[in-house]
Amino acid sequence: MKYMPILSIGMSSLFAKPKYTIGQKTRHIRDAFILPQFWSNPQYKEMYVSHPWDTIIIDNAMYEDDKAIPFGDLIDISKELDARKIFIVPPEDHKDPLNTARITIDGIDSWGVKGPTWNMLTIVHGLPSQATKMFELLWEFDDLAFGVTVSMWRAGYDRSAVMSSCPCSGDHYFHAMGLDSISEMVGLREAGFNSVDSSMAATAAANNIPLNIDTVIRRNGSPSDPKRVPILQESFPVETTDQTFINIQEMISFLEV
Repeated sequence: MKYMPILSIGMSSLFAKPKYTIGQKTRHIRDAFILPQFWSNPQYKEMYVSHPWDTIIIDNAMYEDDKAIPFGDLIDISKELDARKIFIVPPEDHKDPLNTARITIDGIDSWGVKGPTWNMLTIVHGLPSQATKMFELLWEFDDLAFGVTVSMWRAGYDRSAVMSSCPCSGDHYFHAMGLDSISEMVGLREAGFNSVDSSMAATAAANNIPLNIDTVIRRNGSPSDPKRVPILQESFPVETTDQTFINIQEMISFLEV
């Protein structure tokens, strides 16, 4: 299972391929999750075009802005990247999961389920029963990937069980959209998810949260919630960046099987 860390531009050095250390293997960061609303920022763009990747997911920007960047624009971004595999997220309807399925089918009619270098990755959300219905409407598209939202976990649902309700073949790629819990990450791996994205590594470092003790970053909408590290922040204390790297290495190690 792949871990895609979401980092600020001030931590871009962590995306450079690290060297091996004496007596301990340092794992490469080979996978990335792109927030396209920042693509016009030269430093943000440079983080991702400066070296090759294994797998990249390009989000639709709706989680932050509630307005999707056009799918064609996301395809243009994909053309600037050097990656073995790229997944692109089409628009969704946060209030109506079944309409998200219909939007996805319309997108497939317009763009196809895959291009020369990318596959479509649609968002599964809502109640578990709604997620199951989405799968029923979409599973026939063999090359379609699915992203199951962290909002389902926050509502108390088991994303691994949600995935198991899909009558899918092995051709479908599953991604966990966002992560708040280390223990859930292990469960997602065991259930067969292919990847997960999260800002946990950087957020924990910036907020002095030891992930080996506080394994869940809780956000209840209160002012005391741990603040996510701003994506466009250009500098951090060396200690914060170093701890972020340590957190990334530990999170990747949880996913190695």
